[in-house]
Amino acid sequence: MGKKKSNKEFSVKNRVKLAFILLAIFSPIFVFIHFNHKKNKELLQNDSFKTIAFIEKLRPNQRKGITTSKDVIYFKYRHNDTVFHGIHQEMVGTISGLKMKIGDAHELIVARSNSSVYRLNLDSKLDTVFNNSTVKCHSYKSERHRDIIK
Repeated sequence: MGKKKSNKEFSVKNRVKLAFILLAIFSPIFVFIHFNHKKNKELLQNDSFKTIAFIEKLRPNQRKGITTSKDVIYFKYRHNDTVFHGIHQEMVGTISGLKMKIGDAHELIVARSNSSVYRLNLDSKLDTVFNNSTVKCHSYKSERHRDIIK
């Protein structure tokens, strides 16, 4: 004969304690995410500039973790004789749904103080070409990003 399984149930007092502990752990995380999103949105509204983003590379349906996938868009934009290279992730099917191609130009709004805070408008396609004549410097997110682009 094996051991008997005991049916231990949480009392109301233990459930309340557990609820307060979980609330104390997760509420600061949600508060941080909320205020960070609010700060980035404010930066884009008040202290930003508009420019044109050019698509450098498209990687549809790239794995993100074990179960999820994203469409990855590599783009570049120019500001003050420097070319900034960025990475944008969208839901799967965006690249094929919008019929995007390498070299397409789209409207981009970038925060002046932080170049990683931006809004890429993929719905507005612009008809222009990228002039690379007076570029002095290239700025990449990382060395791996630079290797992927080249």
